Amino acid sequence: MSEEKEYVIAIDIGGTNLKADLVDREGNISDFSYTPSHASEGREALLQALKKIISVQMSGGKKIVGIAAGSPGTVNNSTGVIDYMQAHIPNWTGMKLGEFLSEQAGGIPSQIDNDANVIALGEYWKGAGQGAKCLLALALGTGLGSGLVVEGKVFHGPFFNAVEVGHTIVSPDGTNVACSCGNFGCAESFISPGKMISRAHLSMQVGVPSVLGGYPKLTIAQIQERYKNNDVPDFNVKDMVDHYEDDFLCKRLIDDCMKYLALLIYNLSKCYDPDVISLGGGMFKSADFFLPKLQAQLDRYYVSPDLPVKYKIKVSELGDAAGIYGAAKMIWDYLDSKRS
Repeated sequence: MSEEKEYVIAIDIGGTNLKADLVDREGNISDFSYTPSHASEGREALLQALKKIISVQMSGGKKIVGIAAGSPGTVNNSTGVIDYMQAHIPNWTGMKLGEFLSEQAGGIPSQIDNDANVIALGEYWKGAGQGAKCLLALALGTGLGSGLVVEGKVFHGPFFNAVEVGHTIVSPDGTNVACSCGNFGCAESFISPGKMISRAHLSMQVGVPSVLGGYPKLTIAQIQERYKNNDVPDFNVKDMVDHYEDDFLCKRLIDDCMKYLALLIYNLSKCYDPDVISLGGGMFKSADFFLPKLQAQLDRYYVSPDLPVKYKIKVSELGDAAGIYGAAKMIWDYLDSKRS
């Protein structure tokens, strides 16, 4: 008689939605579900949403041996605690998430990590980073997430705060571009689609003309509220792409994005020497538009003929599912380490 097939629950915690699935050891996904996360309402609302989605995943009668989640914030992968979370998930700092997940799933082992680290691990396992010795994954969304997988292991740093490249400063004189971390001139402020949209709104508020002004108007207070709740604005980066050739503001924001993304990639390539750099997020659904512009900016930097560029830039192959795959890989690796 064959043994009963084993599964793990993999969860992707987002500001707007929770996504979860059952994943077997080979990486087959079988029971996708999602629910609003209510993260902007704070810890208790998010925990209730997690309880609901875990209950759904547990209800199918399959043998579940572990549970894992990727979460925003500074996540201590060793203790299972959220060490720090910015204000857009109120009271999430200090949450013993690993313990909570285990309790809700009947006491099975749990693992948690930063959501960008989990995305990187997912791309390494089943996506654009398969076979890479050193994978650097950048996720361009509401913010700029990043993760580094070296020889199959996520690089955390001693304080579980490594590779936060969105908060490296790429424009020291960018004193008028504030970041949610409290600094000015951070990479995230120029590169992430969410912040590009915010800059577009703010530019038009002070009188910069743009075709985007014909879209429904938002006040400063509405902009702040939408970004606090991770709501979808009235226009997106695709609209900027559509007006790139005929609108000053759209062209400026996209050109700034590509300039600073190229600067970031150049510097990171010198720091980490990756063989693969994976680019994900909604922006790179328009990869045919962005990649040539990114390469043109990268070509501005001198590279010695004796040390030619060897890394490959690849677009994410997993898209929105990368976090699910990464969470599954994380808990399977943990279970294997305990069994060996």
